[in-house]
Amino acid sequence: LKSSTPARSIPRSPMTLADVLGKLIDIGVLLGSCIVKFPQVLKIGRARSVVGISEASIVVEGIGYVSTCWYSAMMGYPFGSWGEAAIVSVQCFMMLLMFWFFSEDGLNLRIRFCALFVVALCCVALQLVELSPAVVASIGLVPSLLFLIARVPQILLNHQQGHTGQLAAATFFLQLAGCLARIFTVMHSMGGDIICLAQHVSSGMLNLILLLQIAKFKKATHAVVSGGLKKKESL
Repeated sequence: LKSSTPARSIPRSPMTLADVLGKLIDIGVLLGSCIVKFPQVLKIGRARSVVGISEASIVVEGIGYVSTCWYSAMMGYPFGSWGEAAIVSVQCFMMLLMFWFFSEDGLNLRIRFCALFVVALCCVALQLVELSPAVVASIGLVPSLLFLIARVPQILLNHQQGHTGQLAAATFFLQLAGCLARIFTVMHSMGGDIICLAQHVSSGMLNLILLLQIAKFKKATHAVVSGGLKKKESL
């Protein structure tokens, strides 16, 4: 027998201040990510030089952001909480192409494009294969390790050279701000996922170190960059 009592709809809980703040941060980070690498791209394009920039850092950082996208999608997190990783991945790819184009070191582009193709195939394969939760978690830890590997060569290169070359402070400032914002959204929207939290904390610290280096070597960097431009103009 059907009950004569009408079905009661479950009331939706009202949005809290933290929910609203989380949504605003998601939107802000996504918008900011659209331009996070552009100061660096513009600086390379104007100077037509990649002096002081580490190719390894660009490659590893790009793979790290792609890994972040894959892990977050597999965990079912909303796009707004990780979408900047996809956007920055595209910008890292643009920077890599510019590095190959402007580098004066006689790079073997055939090997590099083949390696890029292999990475793309691996990304597709991971989407098609069903993996255990342990493997998914392991891949989720990869970005933290890769961002460490990506930044350390650049930090060491800056220390050895005594200048930061064509590095753009605005890019690292935006990335640091994004990491700080994401620490809040991880705690609020992702249930404090320790893997994502470790990624943003470690990445934020490394971006802060690079910003401090840019400030420390400001005078030396200006001298090196100005000397390089004068040399090109005299040719």
